[in-house]
Amino acid sequence: MPEEQLIDFGDHASIETVAQLKQALETAFEQAKAGSLMICDLSRIGRGDSACAQLLLAAAKQADANGLQYRLRHEDDSAILQDMLNCDSIG
Repeated sequence: MPEEQLIDFGDHASIETVAQLKQALETAFEQAKAGSLMICDLSRIGRGDSACAQLLLAAAKQADANGLQYRLRHEDDSAILQDMLNCDSIG
């Protein structure tokens, strides 16, 4: 089982909190070893915005470039972005 780096996104992830979340991600990336599993925990998010979505996509790209695994954690993984952005449908 790979070493895990858990980043808790709290209950609100938006333009107001994205700098703090970015710093938490940068710290996790610095501490991660090759093959580690980066987990962005979105299970408490009530609402997020496009700044948070952009940060999640950038983190996925950075994880891939660093040879790390990357996962989002949410109670219903199939509806993460819909719930986070509080919209009825995506696509």
